[in-house]
Amino acid sequence: MSRSGNQTRARLIDFIARYIDEHGYSPSQDEMRKELALSSRSHVSYHLRVLRAEGRVDWEPRRTRTVRLVEQVPA
Repeated sequence: MSRSGNQTRARLIDFIARYIDEHGYSPSQDEMRKELALSSRSHVSYHLRVLRAEGRVDWEPRRTRTVRLVEQVPA
């Protein structure tokens, strides 16, 4: 994946973590889109799917604001 894609996902993880710390629940995909200045929610969805495949985030299907960070255990 491109460096900009990796940077976008790093910024997305940072935003999700900060938002959960501040609000106690995860941001909506539209809030993520606005924070990252992406043109559509489908871009957010794409980056979330990549992060899920990497084991870095998870969520409950068909439920809003359920994105959570998966704790990474150092090898």
